[in-house]
Amino acid sequence: MAFDNPSHQSFAGPIEMITFGNEQYVWKSEGPNGHPDPNESPMTKTLPAGTHAITLPKASVTVLRGNGA
Repeated sequence: MAFDNPSHQSFAGPIEMITFGNEQYVWKSEGPNGHPDPNESPMTKTLPAGTHAITLPKASVTVLRGNGA
């Protein structure tokens, strides 16, 4: 992850991580009309203040929310 603003290159306090990935949906094989079918809500967890590295789940959309340092 990279921050565009050089004065905000980390989070201050806890970080909320919201993920929708391959653990939250299944693929419906319907030939050319195949599509993901949601079967679970996005996963939400709180990472503690001072977290320096975050591993993003493969094949996911992940949103990180927190306050800039």
